[in-house]
Amino acid sequence: MGALTRPSRRASTATWESYVRALVYHRYLCDPRLTLLLNEGAQGPLALSWGSTRLDIAVEPIEGGRSVVCLAHVTRGSHLTPTLLRELLSANARTPFGGFAITPSGDVVFRRAVEAETLDADELYHAIEFVAKAADDMDDVIVQRFGGDTARDLRLRARARPVTEPPVNRILRRLQQRGITVEDYWRADAGEAWDVVAHQMGRGFADLEKLVSAIEWAGANGGGVAYTHGASTSHPSWQAVLRFTGLLRSLGISNSPRVAGPRVRFEIATSAPTRGFFSGQWLERYVRLTADAAIQSVGGSPERIVNAKIRCADNRPREIDAFYWLGGRRFLWIEAKSGGLDNVGRYPELGDALGLAPTERLLVVAERSPGIRRNLEGLYSMKVAHISELPHVLAALV
Repeated sequence: MGALTRPSRRASTATWESYVRALVYHRYLCDPRLTLLLNEGAQGPLALSWGSTRLDIAVEPIEGGRSVVCLAHVTRGSHLTPTLLRELLSANARTPFGGFAITPSGDVVFRRAVEAETLDADELYHAIEFVAKAADDMDDVIVQRFGGDTARDLRLRARARPVTEPPVNRILRRLQQRGITVEDYWRADAGEAWDVVAHQMGRGFADLEKLVSAIEWAGANGGGVAYTHGASTSHPSWQAVLRFTGLLRSLGISNSPRVAGPRVRFEIATSAPTRGFFSGQWLERYVRLTADAAIQSVGGSPERIVNAKIRCADNRPREIDAFYWLGGRRFLWIEAKSGGLDNVGRYPELGDALGLAPTERLLVVAERSPGIRRNLEGLYSMKVAHISELPHVLAALV
């Protein structure tokens, strides 16, 4: 992927926030220790975790420019005794960069600021690592001597609440009753960076389908993406292409697109997560996001397992994209196919093994022909929907 272009000193705070996000996202795609906790667009502060430490990354104005502030949450509710405060000041004296501080609400944090105008990906990465390690070295010591909770404890407690992480016992019990062993599954927590991209791809698939195919081809064969749009540059579909390539750039997934008339060229990140996402995982994410939204729109709380590896009574390994409990005795199994229809022939057998009626089986495809989709429904005893139909189909099913 090409180098990111650093904004000018006179650029807006929003532009600097987008640049910092791109630096973080580029590392996030390559480093398993970084986990994004919040992602609601390409601007604003960013929350992430490094191991057990929660951090916030923000752009703040300073005299003559801007700084990027990395702030780690150390403890909450600790007794702020003179002894603790003296020890924090003593630690600050030994720390070459940054320092501990107390927030107005009484939380202990560790804060480090770096100058934005000279910041690159490596410097930001090392700043995050330094802040996270400083917090991790002190949090348990403070809690043991002065009480309170570490950021890790607070996060684990929050995850235990049913409202934030719904139970999946009913799904697992249903599968067990059918003689199915669940070897592994993913709960697919919301808020990941890829979800933003998947949502825009799904909602704008009619305008982005050919561009997505070009990206997938480039990921599989190497080289840059070269896409020529069939409509004029004033057409809404071309504007959708420009918005999408701008999103990829802002998240650090691609370099700056080069646009000439209705043509756009750019290079995409070559990491394995990027290739996997554009080869079809994006549709699985979009399906999960849309199904969650449909269930929440009727007052429900999504209870689901995703990418479950299972063994049926015949002991053959299989994988299901998504399995939802809809309330009562109602379940919904969803498979997503953005390209070919490989392995679809075994879906009737799998649906029977899951004990589902045809109305509880949904296949989401990129195939545009309504006639072919109707034939698939008859052949495989399941509802078949095009990507563009998904919100309406799910609204009727839930």
